[in-house]
Amino acid sequence: MRSKYILFVFLTIALFFSQKDISIAQNRALPRFKLKNLDGKMVSSATLKGKTVLINFWATWCGPCRHEIPDLVRLQKKYKGPDFSVISIAVSSGNPKDIKKFARNMKINYPVLLANPAIVRTFGNIKVVPTSFIIDKNGIVQKKLIGAKSYKEFEQHILNVIKK
Repeated sequence: MRSKYILFVFLTIALFFSQKDISIAQNRALPRFKLKNLDGKMVSSATLKGKTVLINFWATWCGPCRHEIPDLVRLQKKYKGPDFSVISIAVSSGNPKDIKKFARNMKINYPVLLANPAIVRTFGNIKVVPTSFIIDKNGIVQKKLIGAKSYKEFEQHILNVIKK
């Protein structure tokens, strides 16, 4: 019995350490994706080319996500145009109707896309929300931000990427 336990522990540890971190690295191309928005229309990552984009993974139940939404709204309001956009991807947040109501109540003024398991894997198995990526106009990931950030932090990173 003891040998089975030791084997189990050994295999568990081996499995844990064999897991590859497939998170998106900086200076890599934005993964291609197509996701539905809150109106059920497909949105492709190809439409983002040519502009700096802040992609924010979040959830309706996430306190830190709720805290940073007003800052993202403010950023979108200040910088929105042909050269910049905030895009959010809602993960494990319920049905689209509830997410749409949440977005309306939070006065979200940027596109909200609905995550699926593939997009979470594609972006490196997002384990923490909020997680944001800043993508340059050439479609290259310039920054990965884990956890809630302030308006000033987001703005500093965005302006650094726009200036490049």
